[in-house]
Amino acid sequence: MRVQSEENEIYFQQTKRIWDNAAKTQRLQGIDIEKSLRNFRFRLDEATYSEPRRIFSWSKVAAAAVVVIAVGIWIYSKEMMVLRSSWQQIVPLASLKRFLVPNVH
Repeated sequence: MRVQSEENEIYFQQTKRIWDNAAKTQRLQGIDIEKSLRNFRFRLDEATYSEPRRIFSWSKVAAAAVVVIAVGIWIYSKEMMVLRSSWQQIVPLASLKRFLVPNVH
């Protein structure tokens, strides 16, 4: 299979070199793997940590604004109904016709 293509031969040579060199490696002395792993995890946590967003406080403000606006509209509509009904009681529509309709002859 190695002989079938030049790409396979190159791949085989690279793999063989890695295999041969791996046998020559030695464990590094004086390195605390556990400490290094803790340090790595700490730095990773530190790099990925973000401040929590304050959406909750803005939602309270928005909800309060909606309630205030809704109550204001409700009070305004009630006042307008009271004013309309009292205006109709004070000035009957029939008496306003002479002021509203011009006299055309």
